[in-house]
Amino acid sequence: MSYQKILDAIPKAEILKYLKKNTSLNTGGREVGASTASRKAMIRKMHEIPVKNSKNEKSI
Repeated sequence: MSYQKILDAIPKAEILKYLKKNTSLNTGGREVGASTASRKAMIRKMHEIPVKNSKNEKSI
């Protein structure tokens, strides 16, 4: 059986429902779980961008 026949057999609504539940548009299709803040923190660590803190300005 070809993949196309299998894909055609699955209702599009079901696929969309699954995708909406398991991924988020603003995460670029990543699995939902890691918060935006933790992702931004990881990116900052990679690039060593100074972060403005409420008390003081420090470089991570």
